[in-house]
Amino acid sequence: MTTPWWVSLIIAICSGLLSGCISPFIVGWLSKRQKRFDLKYNAFNEALNAILKWEADIYDIKLQNKKESHDGISPLINIRPETRQALENAKNLIKSWFSEESNIALDAVLRSSISLKKVPNLDHEDLKNKFILSTTKELKIK
Repeated sequence: MTTPWWVSLIIAICSGLLSGCISPFIVGWLSKRQKRFDLKYNAFNEALNAILKWEADIYDIKLQNKKESHDGISPLINIRPETRQALENAKNLIKSWFSEESNIALDAVLRSSISLKKVPNLDHEDLKNKFILSTTKELKIK
């Protein structure tokens, strides 16, 4: 038994209308999730790069030998202005996109004592690894 041609036509029109109306919503939802993941991943990547710049500045002997002061006050460690800017940007991005746990982990990394006198600094490396694990857990890439 075959179906009449007009029934097949109605089924084709209905399925075309349904897929044409529903498909954009599904694609929009998926692209929104992908965009959110991309933004979070970029925030994580920028934070990691800022930490690495900060470590490079701390381990730079020439930079640490230039002790500048203002009104007799000099910082314990010298870092370049672009590194300071990258760190502030990283803190804000992590605070915006990640949980409080990741924010606290980043703060612990940046508060850890790191200097040329103690290389390698295993406490600092442990804190950095905790930050990486907490953010990758939220990104669901580990």
